[in-house]
Amino acid sequence: MKEKKSNEKSKEESNERCAGKRNFIFVILLTLMLLFISGQESGCPQQGTQTKSGIEFSLVPGVNMLGEGKILEKDETFIVGVFIQNYNSRDQEGIICVRDNIADSFAGIPSENDGDCQSFFTKASQIIGQQGSQTQNPGTDTLYFPQQGQYQYKGLPLLEKPFDAKLYVTMKYRQVSQITAGITSPDNDQPTVTQEAQPIQVSVKKSVYGSGENYNINLEITLTKTPDATTTIYSSDFTEKNKIYFDAQLSSLILQCTSQGKPISGLIDFENEKIIKCSALSSSSNSVTYPLIISLDYGVVSEKQVNYAIKTKEI
Repeated sequence: MKEKKSNEKSKEESNERCAGKRNFIFVILLTLMLLFISGQESGCPQQGTQTKSGIEFSLVPGVNMLGEGKILEKDETFIVGVFIQNYNSRDQEGIICVRDNIADSFAGIPSENDGDCQSFFTKASQIIGQQGSQTQNPGTDTLYFPQQGQYQYKGLPLLEKPFDAKLYVTMKYRQVSQITAGITSPDNDQPTVTQEAQPIQVSVKKSVYGSGENYNINLEITLTKTPDATTTIYSSDFTEKNKIYFDAQLSSLILQCTSQGKPISGLIDFENEKIIKCSALSSSSNSVTYPLIISLDYGVVSEKQVNYAIKTKEI
């Protein structure tokens, strides 16, 4: 009889302990739910602030400024203003050139070679404010052409209709990029690439397989030009079209890279896309993450066309 009472008492204590655990878990779940609801109602951000990257330029509007669709009166003087915005996280410098399609014998904007050029400099973009209410302030610069005086066309043929003309605004800058990713071996998890939005984007695929006591790490690096018809890629000194500098390093490992079966490094050909295959040998059987650093160095030329007209007769 005593043994039966003892068993019943033990069962009651066990039930109380289980009930206590269930109540404890329920309190934790309820607390987490309330915190989540509170966060939703208070408007806490669920995602990071979206930011822009890249360099943009546009014409400065104004009464005596040349712009799209403007009609210049006979002998009218004018200025070309260019506004540059840098959304990248580092300072940027480069060159802005303006030229027209009218012979220099009629004065106006120089049309020979690159035309009229000036250097620009912009500070890096800044993110201001707290998360959830942040704003992005790009670095800016404004250039005015010509640096002294104003442009004016002289001696154009007399026409009943305004003379159609074109303005070409060209931006040149050097793009130096370091793209990073963590390459884990012998795991086959695909790497996450860290980079800003740039004229050339990089993606990396990885495969690892055993080779005796070592592991062979194979990488497929794809370079892709962003779909922008106004942008052309050059070598960093702007002497060779569709040429870029490429280098890849994988921590302490020896990384060998080829394209179409030929070893590559340094200055390479590049148009719209290039696939580069690299391989390295790891002797570690433990899971190790090797930092991959891809370095690119190239020139970017972006050009915009603006249509305008010139009256050659006073009506």
